[in-house]
Amino acid sequence: MRKLLYMICIALSIYSCEKHPGEGGQAIIQGILYSRNSNSLENKTQIPEIDERIYLIYGDQNKNSNDDQRTGYDGSFKFNYLQKGKYRLYAYSIDTTVINSKKMIPIIKEIEIKGYRQVVDISDLVIYKNADEQGGALIKGKLFAKDYNSELTELNKSYYAADEYVYLVFGNSETYNQRTKTLADGTFIFYGLRPGNYKVYAFSKDIKKQAESIAIVKEVEIENNNQQVSTSDIIIIR
Repeated sequence: MRKLLYMICIALSIYSCEKHPGEGGQAIIQGILYSRNSNSLENKTQIPEIDERIYLIYGDQNKNSNDDQRTGYDGSFKFNYLQKGKYRLYAYSIDTTVINSKKMIPIIKEIEIKGYRQVVDISDLVIYKNADEQGGALIKGKLFAKDYNSELTELNKSYYAADEYVYLVFGNSETYNQRTKTLADGTFIFYGLRPGNYKVYAFSKDIKKQAESIAIVKEVEIENNNQQVSTSDIIIIR
């Protein structure tokens, strides 16, 4: 009996000294969180995601996060003082499997720390956001109108048109996502956009008289988050 109690005590002692995933070590998980435009999946441009929350789960059985932090000005994050073991790192993203979805899902990375002072670098954690969600780029241009007679056979005058609607389509959306009115000099601007593909258009009379009105479309690509893209004039018939 004494021998059995002794063996149990030894086993408990060993178990109590066993290290588990979590704080108390000297290992590090770090990396950069990137984002892409959920409305332009064919565009591969990705940018560092600033001030986005990153979550860390200790172990591979837990369901709730044990630690979290926000990314820095360059999209970087760093979890310090970790012990050996398995972890799950995640951030929330738009669900891109559904068109125009607003559902958020976790993008998860499985991690295992094997060394006491190991530094694990995560370079492929990418989430998706809507085209106009915290972007830094813009699209601008001018709307030019040609004013014809009622038969559309004679040009009366032409000018940069004020107070006219111009529409913006995100990626392959089947309808417009934003619209704005032109300023006094015909200028239009769409702000706060992410890298991706867009269409800008305005409605015009059809000079060929095959339809009552047609859309005059300009295709635009934004390649970085600080870009200002200028389209050529959108020319409409009035």
